[in-house]
Amino acid sequence: MWNSHHNILFQLWNILGEKQKPLEKYAGERTIAWLDKVRNSNDSLSTSKIHLNMQRVMQNNAAVFRTQETLGEGCQLIDKAWESFHDVKICDRSLIWNSELI
Repeated sequence: MWNSHHNILFQLWNILGEKQKPLEKYAGERTIAWLDKVRNSNDSLSTSKIHLNMQRVMQNNAAVFRTQETLGEGCQLIDKAWESFHDVKICDRSLIWNSELI
């Protein structure tokens, strides 16, 4: 039920005050290559559709009044929304204040 991207915030809470581990060799180059790939994506889903889907999942499944059942369902739906990012379409290819990339 919990994937690695669900644990990011939890991991951040646990590492406050710790020194950063050394980066992997070529980590910067890989990150820039990934950003360039995303920036030039031309698939079928706009970033606004993915954002709206994630927003609705969070509002419906992780609201103030929630249960284990609604959270579990929300995790599954967020996983699907996360996977849909592979089909993202970026219209604005600029590198200056590009809200689609934020």
